Amino acid sequence: MSRTAELQLSLDDLHKVYPALARALAEAGEPNPRIAELLSQHVRIQCVGCRQPVTGDELAELALTHDHPDTPATSPTLQRLRLGYCARPDCNSRFYQAIATSGMVAWPTVFERTRHFIQHPPSPVAEPPPAPPDAKSQPGQGPAAGAAKPTDTEEPEPPKAIPFREQWRRLKFAALGVVALLGLLFWWFNSGARIPGLSPKPRQFEVIAGPEAGAPTAIGTGKPTTNAPRSFRVVQ
Repeated sequence: MSRTAELQLSLDDLHKVYPALARALAEAGEPNPRIAELLSQHVRIQCVGCRQPVTGDELAELALTHDHPDTPATSPTLQRLRLGYCARPDCNSRFYQAIATSGMVAWPTVFERTRHFIQHPPSPVAEPPPAPPDAKSQPGQGPAAGAAKPTDTEEPEPPKAIPFREQWRRLKFAALGVVALLGLLFWWFNSGARIPGLSPKPRQFEVIAGPEAGAPTAIGTGKPTTNAPRSFRVVQ
């Protein structure tokens, strides 16, 4: 279902309305015969002050003859519009209005694109100047004889943004690496292995016989000489 849409237009931009509307409708997927039907039957252009209408054919002719002011106007209405005045002689309004309510088209979106095309019309493609007729017959005087060849300067492509999935995958690998490193360090400390510069020096213990120990046991007897306790001393 179509929605009612309005677009305010300045008289100075009225010659841009027809090509801008046609371009916006083509962008919306409408074929050329359908565009002509919509502009002639479903779009109404009228003055904001006096409600004087302007037909689609008059808009099309205004767009075609704007760049050719010497072309005679086919009607007084078109002549006044080309001069930047309202179509009615006794009206001083400077604004017109486009209204569309039917045609099974999303007119609000089409009118937004029309406003964009009016404000930013496509720039005409500049054609290269023609070469002089005797450029090939006179060596050394042609445009490409002494001119240096243009160098192809390719701008470096900007770095592509890393997708979120790739960032998340790299983050998980980094986290697993940190966990594995911490587990390896924990196992290293618990196993008693020393890390040079980090682990403390190992302690050495020496058994010292007490005063009541008596004489040492003879080799091979297997009998201790006494049950006196023995003490230990830490040797650094």
